[in-house]
Amino acid sequence: MCFYFAPKYMFTSYLPTSKSYFYHVYKDTHEDTTFLYSEALKAINIVEKECDKAPIIVDGSQLASKTSAIRIVRKICQDAGIDFQESMTHWESVEEFDSRWVIPWSALQLDKSGGFFSRAKKSRGFEDEKEREVDLDEFVKIHPIMVEDIEKCQPLYQKIIGSKYFFDANQE
Repeated sequence: MCFYFAPKYMFTSYLPTSKSYFYHVYKDTHEDTTFLYSEALKAINIVEKECDKAPIIVDGSQLASKTSAIRIVRKICQDAGIDFQESMTHWESVEEFDSRWVIPWSALQLDKSGGFFSRAKKSRGFEDEKEREVDLDEFVKIHPIMVEDIEKCQPLYQKIIGSKYFFDANQE
């Protein structure tokens, strides 16, 4: 299962703990902002060649719709050969993630420094949320290099969601 967000949403995400955009936190450790998407494409190719099951690729913004999020959970269950249960769509909020979760070290560090998972930890289930608007024409006036990097990443993101493994949860 792979979740990817459009570059304009990913890089303009505001991290409350660090009081900074994800772009700036990411750029501090990665000179090449396309790395995130180019490595994702490589990973998809490796999974395709090396694994028995095809990956499921989802646009992360589809999790903002409760209906789409439930379709995604159903798809995961179907591909894993397990029965979907309504209880899979809600959970208890947490202060910290359970140690049984496999979360990359880099993501945990980003959470500590920037509050990357702060909303996820407080959540109690899937909810309908309006996708925030990102006006790149306005953003370019304040953060021109960020917008330039977003535009560099966009073709790679289009390849990811254009993959034959893309699951469009907005389609019934």
